This record gives sequence, C-alpha cells and structure tokens, in this order.
Amino acid sequence: MLASAHTIAAELSSCTHLATITHELIHEYYQQLEQQLASELSQQLAKAQWPSPRPIIAGIVETVDEEFENSFVQLIDVQIAYEAAVTVMHKVIPDCEIAAKHSLKALKVLFEPLLIRFRFHFMEKHATNRLDKPEWMYTHMLSVFRDHRDFMKQCIQPMLDEHCSIPVDAYTELMKSLVQLAQSKLKQDLLIVLQDEPALFHHYITETVAFEQGINV
Repeated sequence: MLASAHTIAAELSSCTHLATITHELIHEYYQQLEQQLASELSQQLAKAQWPSPRPIIAGIVETVDEEFENSFVQLIDVQIAYEAAVTVMHKVIPDCEIAAKHSLKALKVLFEPLLIRFRFHFMEKHATNRLDKPEWMYTHMLSVFRDHRDFMKQCIQPMLDEHCSIPVDAYTELMKSLVQLAQSKLKQDLLIVLQDEPALFHHYITETVAFEQGINV
C-alpha cells in the first residue's frame, strides 16, 4: 500500500511538472502571437485612419475591410483559446495564473488611440488641460461616444457576438475605458482643487452630474 502511494505521488508529481512546462510554453507562444496580431491590428487601424469617425450613409456605417476584420477576429480567437487552455491547466496546476477573462486585447488595441488622445489633451501640459475647465474633458468624451457609437454597434459588435463565448458590449467597453481614465484624472485634479481652489469644487460636481446625464440621454 505504501509503495503504491509513493508511485501515485510520483506519477502526480511528474504530471504536474509536465503540465507546468506545457503551461509555460503555451504562455510564451501566446504572448508572442498576441504581440504580432496586435501589431497587425494596429497597422490596419492606421490604414483606416482610425480613430477618425467612420462615414455614415443613410444611418449605416461604412463597413470595415476584410483585412481589418481578420486581424480583429484572429486576436479575439487566439485570446479565447489561450484562456480556455489556461483554465484546463489550472485544474492540474492550481497555482498557475488564470488570465483575466474577456478583457479583450482586440478592444484594448482598438481603444488605445482614443485613450492616447485623451491623455494628450487632458493629462499632459497642454492648453486643453485646465483645472477650471472640467467641462472640456466631459465634452470631449461625449463627442467620442457620439462619433463612434454606430461603428461600435454596427461593425464591432457583430464580430464580438460571433466569436465571444459570453456577452461583451463594444460600446459599453468603449465608455468604460474612457470613464476609467477620466476617474484617474479627476482624483488627481480634485486633490489640487480641494487644497488650493476649493471654490472650483462645486463646478466639478455640477459638470460631472451634467456629464452623467449626457451619457444617459
């Protein structure tokens, strides 16, 4: 019985070791492939002059070309396959890291040019980044949401619906990405406002409420 237990333990240890190596290889190859596909998608976005708003004719957004669609979908498919593999590995290696599911790299690549613009105008030393003008930031965000809403819903959402195993809403994810960045900026600004410009605090509250109402229109 004792010898049998030792044999089983040795076999389990061997399986765990093999699974660990397999997990490390999968993770390494996934990172390489993800980087390559993300780069290809970025190139396709630049080719399409993103993030300029897509033309709309009679309420229909101009469709994306096949190369863009292929790059976007491949990045989604590879990530989902990797997450599924890691989930299986976790059953054998409880300590292995599980990827954050459905924080889609394809959407991150898609949104990054919009986030870069936001940082440039409202988080760096530029004329648009004024402590007394939070409404400029909010107006910009509402414009982004308005300009890209139809593109997210008509062009991006069908690809997500077809390739994602759980619901992911492209337009909601776009809003979340910008709002999270704005929250980071507000935390920094309000520290200064409360210490040095308390009279501006009411203005910040007013504009923030107006922004929330604007989103819900």
